[in-house]
Amino acid sequence: MSDMLDVYFAPHTLRIHCRDASQLQPREQRAATWQRRLRDALHRSTSEAELVHMFDRLELERLVLPYYRRLIEQNLLFFTWQPGDRALLTIHPLTPDFTWQNPALACANTLSRFAYVRRDGDRFCLESPEAACIICDLAPELGAWLLTLPEPEPADDRYRQLFDLLALTGFLEPRHEPPTRRYWEFHDRLFHTQSTIHRLNQPFGATYRFAGDHAYPAASQPPHTAQECPLPAPDAELLDTDMLRSLRARRSIRQHGARGMSLAALSTLLFFALNASEARSGGPDLEQAAATPALPTYTKAYPSAGGIHELEFYLIVRLCDGLPAGIYAYDDKQHTLRHLPKVSPYGAHLISNAAHQWGSPNRLPQMVMLITSRLEQLAWKYETIAYRLTLLNAGCAVQTLYLVSASLGTACCALGGINSLLMRFLDQFGEIRGVPLAQIAIGEAGTPAVDQVP
Repeated sequence: MSDMLDVYFAPHTLRIHCRDASQLQPREQRAATWQRRLRDALHRSTSEAELVHMFDRLELERLVLPYYRRLIEQNLLFFTWQPGDRALLTIHPLTPDFTWQNPALACANTLSRFAYVRRDGDRFCLESPEAACIICDLAPELGAWLLTLPEPEPADDRYRQLFDLLALTGFLEPRHEPPTRRYWEFHDRLFHTQSTIHRLNQPFGATYRFAGDHAYPAASQPPHTAQECPLPAPDAELLDTDMLRSLRARRSIRQHGARGMSLAALSTLLFFALNASEARSGGPDLEQAAATPALPTYTKAYPSAGGIHELEFYLIVRLCDGLPAGIYAYDDKQHTLRHLPKVSPYGAHLISNAAHQWGSPNRLPQMVMLITSRLEQLAWKYETIAYRLTLLNAGCAVQTLYLVSASLGTACCALGGINSLLMRFLDQFGEIRGVPLAQIAIGEAGTPAVDQVP
């Protein structure tokens, strides 16, 4: 069997099940022989090992594997582990790129510190923000086994099989973590993963899930007490300043004009909102001055915890007068854009995804700004609160971009989601650094001449 098949088919006794057998019916009246054999095998809940031996290598690589992958991408398949007379767990893929991991790494790994067990209805599930699947319907004895992983000489062979299975499904971690992974704390990694788009058929965004259950919570709450402390009228002279006018004019604008935003306007927006205007050596807290080195800090228009300014900014350009389409990194120290040639061909995917995010998939934003965080810079100094701090910093940066946009009269609209599957794909090129936190659509305000279908 080829290396490619080793990746997609588990060398393990797992039974395959289909959630909806009707989806296995071929569209054609006369299905190909391989398709009928695959359908019949899935109907009787075969194992992947048996599946591999039902077809020759050419059929597997060219026909069966692509079709099998589509079934996983459509969330139609799940697996059970039954080493004896009953199933001990079920495995449900969560991402369309779900594959089995290398079981040979199990001997050098231990259970991931991000793994956790939770109740889901009347069953218990093992999850991890790093795993591309969820393990459910855990048998009672598995809980005790999980607490003792790994054991050098297991008395029960099923224990070793469970350890291998956890390696296959991505629930193990190296005994010696690389520094980039150690920066993540459990609660931060879990929140980051669960609040991004990363699962098959995942409800996300404005789903109004309680609309049929109970009324919308009251928009206005009753006064806390009857005692009032009247405030004087706002100072009319203060209200006439440019900053306050920008505050009052701030809006989320989703309409971009037919003509692209000018490069001069883009430069002005980036400079006044994001440029690092001053570098200095930031001193540590007084009580730790003797043991803690001074860290390089910067001054910008928005605040940042410790003055570290760990945020990075990337510009996905579809339409800009004076700037070719592509993906650029903003160098906030030199105030320049640096073209990223490896990821630029995928800019259209990010633009299309942003259009879906703001609810108008046929109206493409002119540009999208991606904000990422070099979280390790904050985690090096701050414990427990690093991810919280970077979210606060990102919120300040977003508001600053809004205010400068309002002052310039350009369109600005923050987007609610991050597609982690797409970002994980782009991560392999090594040009976009950091943890993706936020996206903002920017461009020339106006009404497009026609809808731009992606």
